[in-house]
Amino acid sequence: MKRIITCIFLALPFLVNAQQKEQDSINYDKAWDFYEKEKYGSALMLVNPLISANPKSAMYYSLRGCIYKGMHASDDALADFSTAILFDPHNCIYYSQRSNIYLGLQMEDECIKDCDSSIKYAYNDTVKYELICNRGAAKYQKRDFQGAYDDYIQLYRFDSTNILALTSLGTVLDDLNRDDEAIAYLEKAIKRDPTFIGPIGNLGFRYSMKGDYVKALAMFKRVLELSPEDAVTLNNIGYVQYKMNDLPDALKNIQRSIELYPANSYAYRNRALVYIAMKEKDKACEDLKQAVKQGFTEMYGDEVKKLILEKCI
Repeated sequence: MKRIITCIFLALPFLVNAQQKEQDSINYDKAWDFYEKEKYGSALMLVNPLISANPKSAMYYSLRGCIYKGMHASDDALADFSTAILFDPHNCIYYSQRSNIYLGLQMEDECIKDCDSSIKYAYNDTVKYELICNRGAAKYQKRDFQGAYDDYIQLYRFDSTNILALTSLGTVLDDLNRDDEAIAYLEKAIKRDPTFIGPIGNLGFRYSMKGDYVKALAMFKRVLELSPEDAVTLNNIGYVQYKMNDLPDALKNIQRSIELYPANSYAYRNRALVYIAMKEKDKACEDLKQAVKQGFTEMYGDEVKKLILEKCI
């Protein structure tokens, strides 16, 4: 009888552990479901106890980092992804997640370093080359256009039908003054997926820069058919209308763009150009100063500062 009782007591911890693991798995799945539905508060209520009970579980920290990212709590997300890496330092996903936070914080060197680590631990070639393309995005943001191109072309050579590669090449080749090649890649991307607004909008911008405003306007209107309140596209349409001397419609679209995306320095620059054309100097100068305040110079160069010296001083 004593042996039987001993066996029963020995078995109970394993039974409890199994039940707890099953419940943890259920709560983890529920938390992910809440996260995907953007119910971040509910997701946190489930994942926090999981972390308390399993303080060295990298995947729980990774999930909470994703939740914090969704809540725009970048510092908390960064801390959780760093903890996930601490407990699972060979997992490419955690480095990739942290690199995205660094990119959003404009910490490009840290982002590139994490991309390198993520590439090192990639579990197959498809993941590896997409991570290389992500590294290209950080280089592009750093304005290392040749470095970005070198990364993008690696993904393209691995998979010439990859939309991300085609779109990225179409973007960076313009910055390398290879306009015709840029347009060719973007046209391939649109043919591959006619509903993907990224390359459609980029192609419109390329046409705009080449002075083909009719084609540019057609591309931008296609974007609005797919995404009617796309702030960047409304701004681009406004610029094209400005170049076509349709000033009232240009002003209307740029103003709507700023309402939707008030941090877009390029929109203030464009509205300033419209005001200059309408001979409303005070409003133009106010927008030029706002463009500088929103970081135009750091992102696009000193055009706006020159306009301020010319028009406002």
